[in-house]
Amino acid sequence: GDVLILGEAKTINDVDRKHSLHQYEKYIETIESFEGLGIFILCVHWDTFLMTQKIIRRMLPENRVGTYIILSSNGKEAVL
Repeated sequence: GDVLILGEAKTINDVDRKHSLHQYEKYIETIESFEGLGIFILCVHWDTFLMTQKIIRRMLPENRVGTYIILSSNGKEAVL
């Protein structure tokens, strides 16, 4: 089947800006409407790793079909 992988990297100062929040919403909409395997990977500074997980979790639909991965600059990984 088809696979769509979207990736984004954010700096400490950019991770929770209005523009970034809008981008996340659009990425999630794209992943959720894709007719195949959709994966979103977001790379962030380790200091914003937990905050970013909370932001993305709040945006995800209850019955999501996509895979959402957050990577930190110190090697941690969260699959939501």
